[in-house]
Amino acid sequence: KDVQTLQKEFELERAQIQDKHALEKRELTLIIEQVERDEKNREQADSTDYLSQLEMIRNRNIEEDHQMKSGLEQKIEDTRTKCKEKLQHYQNTTESSTADYKEDLQRDALLSKQVERKLRQVTRMHDQIQHWKLKISQNKSDCEERNAQLRTEKDHIAKHFQELKAKMNHFRSEEKKRLADLTQNARNCIKSLKDQLSLAEKILKTSQLCRKFETEREKVLPYYLSRDLLAEFEEGQMDFGDDEEDIKKELTDVGIDEWTYLDNFFKRYNKVKLDHLAIEQEGKRLHKENLQLRSILKQFLDGVSVNEDVLSQPNPLLVINGKVNLNHVPHKRIGEKKVFVEAAHHMANMAHYS
Repeated sequence: KDVQTLQKEFELERAQIQDKHALEKRELTLIIEQVERDEKNREQADSTDYLSQLEMIRNRNIEEDHQMKSGLEQKIEDTRTKCKEKLQHYQNTTESSTADYKEDLQRDALLSKQVERKLRQVTRMHDQIQHWKLKISQNKSDCEERNAQLRTEKDHIAKHFQELKAKMNHFRSEEKKRLADLTQNARNCIKSLKDQLSLAEKILKTSQLCRKFETEREKVLPYYLSRDLLAEFEEGQMDFGDDEEDIKKELTDVGIDEWTYLDNFFKRYNKVKLDHLAIEQEGKRLHKENLQLRSILKQFLDGVSVNEDVLSQPNPLLVINGKVNLNHVPHKRIGEKKVFVEAAHHMANMAHYS
């Protein structure tokens, strides 16, 4: 029965935990969906801001490139003009440096090409730098979002773990308390059984001592025979109305009934109880008879004595018309009254044989 109770309580607690887990799971799902919607809205806003800033930066870079190209072209034109002036001045001043000028001119053309190539490299590197910055910012936002989700999930898992741990500790304490109660009850049961065993041994010892004081009739027939209810029922001496079939079935049932194990004990106990009651009744009768004899003796002594108290009262020994004034009530002995108990005919047969 305790195991079934434990199983029922365990099933009930398990159902409660599962319901609570499902409720928390639904709440977490709603929270995650809300967070995902907020993150998507935030991501869209960030994407819009990023695109606008990218467009602004691109336009600014284009303007700066145009300004730098225009400045370089202006410088080139200025340099070319100065060069022409210097060339003219040089040609005017000297013709000896013409070859050097031509070489410088060729070198200037080569350097111009190199400058253009470097400018293209600078533009390309600038685009790559912007691309990698954008990629870094995207990876950073994704990682931060993922880290926030993982941190939130970690906190929920830790909280759930603490709750489960607290429930487990509470369940362990309850089971420990229940085990202690079960141990205490078992100890009390063992103590009660030991007390009953000692009482049974005491009863057996007492019965052995009482065996010495039994009469010969009790030693020969220690138990009186019960009435044969089935025989009386079949002979028609007993009428039970509509329940005759059920009663007959119960009377004919010869199976072992655990309630009949103490029949012999109760027979002996009932016999002793009846003897005790008979002794008490006889004692009361003898006490009453003794009181009556004392009263008669006192009246007789008062009748033979002479004093004022006796003379003032009627004489109990005076005989008038054959009647005595003794205040005596004839005593009817209780022993003449028959006491009818179960199996009285068996007791009468025992008295006859004895």
